[in-house]
Amino acid sequence: MPLWLLCGYVDDMNSHDYGTNCFNDDLADAGYNVTVIDYGPDGVKGTGDDFSAVFNSSFIKRNNNIVVADEIDGAPLSKDGDKAPWPLRLVGSALTKGQMVGSIDEIILTGEPIVVVPTGDATISLEEGWNFVSTPKQLADGKNTFAVFDTVDTADQSILIYDGLEQKWQIVVSADSFRPLDGIWIYADEACTVPLTFAPGGPDLPPAKNLGRGWNAIGFSDTQPTSAASTLLSLGNHWTTLIGFDAEAQQYDVSIIRSDRDSHSDERTMEPMRGYWVYMTEADTLAAIGA
Repeated sequence: MPLWLLCGYVDDMNSHDYGTNCFNDDLADAGYNVTVIDYGPDGVKGTGDDFSAVFNSSFIKRNNNIVVADEIDGAPLSKDGDKAPWPLRLVGSALTKGQMVGSIDEIILTGEPIVVVPTGDATISLEEGWNFVSTPKQLADGKNTFAVFDTVDTADQSILIYDGLEQKWQIVVSADSFRPLDGIWIYADEACTVPLTFAPGGPDLPPAKNLGRGWNAIGFSDTQPTSAASTLLSLGNHWTTLIGFDAEAQQYDVSIIRSDRDSHSDERTMEPMRGYWVYMTEADTLAAIGA
């Protein structure tokens, strides 16, 4: 296994499954050291026969020529003798002879920062699996496209929106605009976060979205939870049913029905950063409730 891949499983606070893109490039660029240690023939750490090699993250970053090996020519490494390389050894064409560690007992990552904290005005939290999300406000120039999701491992699944006017799915690409009131579907191979940077306040008109008869995918347009009845007031009596999606459970929420007062009450809230299905009996225009 390449050393960089092994480091990727422990270089931040996220957990990873085998086969996922676990290496954190941002942390490697920020800089940390990787120390590979052999305790020596006595097998005791900190004694005079210890041997270690230290590598900067910039050197090991996605370098497939630095390998932690557990076999040679298809056979397990030898356990015999004081200098036996079992159970692991560090080898590779990128290393000099003095950097190769014959019998690895410990690998240590040191340096700061170890955790990257996303910066922005708000954060979309994605769960492993499908997510139905939206931006509550217009995004700043240069940060208002689907490129904000470029760091998400989508397992080669496309990011999707649903056009309620045409009643069909559409695939979006990084250069397409990520707009308020659009509910989007995105797959994440592991839980992660996506920071959003809002556009500065100004005289622009609030966003609006034309909805067609039938099902439409919409976004919630405020940073504070608000009842469905208030959020969809601009649609009058042209909407009947609203359905959210629980990404953690990977299932739809209990529906909200206009004018219902029981478990389907339209006084239940819609939440920031989430997407929703809304059923329309007539075409209408949904107005944003946030600035």
